[in-house]
Amino acid sequence: MIYLTEKRGNPTRTGHALPVGNQSERREIRHQEIGDRIAEIRTRINDLKQARRENRHPAASSDQLVEAQHHAAISEAAAQQALIASMEAFLQAAKAHDHAAIWHEHAAAAGDGSEGEHQLQAARHRAAAAEDRQRAETAQSFLSGPRR
Repeated sequence: MIYLTEKRGNPTRTGHALPVGNQSERREIRHQEIGDRIAEIRTRINDLKQARRENRHPAASSDQLVEAQHHAAISEAAAQQALIASMEAFLQAAKAHDHAAIWHEHAAAAGDGSEGEHQLQAARHRAAAAEDRQRAETAQSFLSGPRR
């Protein structure tokens, strides 16, 4: 036996399982459900179109434009602040890597038996510092890039 579920108070869609007699009856029920849903969607589209037509006042459009420009300016300022903070963080990280590299170079020069490991770590920190400086330059290029 095959069951359909019932929803929205429609006898074929309330959430309770119902036995369905045959394939053509199921197709007809599904066809009706789809038709009902399409009608609901068309009604909603018409409602939205009507609401849009009713809100077409020049003053409202002008106010919306001013508000959108205000929000855009706020967003642009926040983005610039984020880029500045990123650039500063990358430069600070590069400095930290430079200091770590210097420390490892001094440790390698001290000759405590792990010179090779310290030299490798110093090289890694120098490479990381270079990458962080490159990231800072990229952030800087976004700040000084062409405006739209």
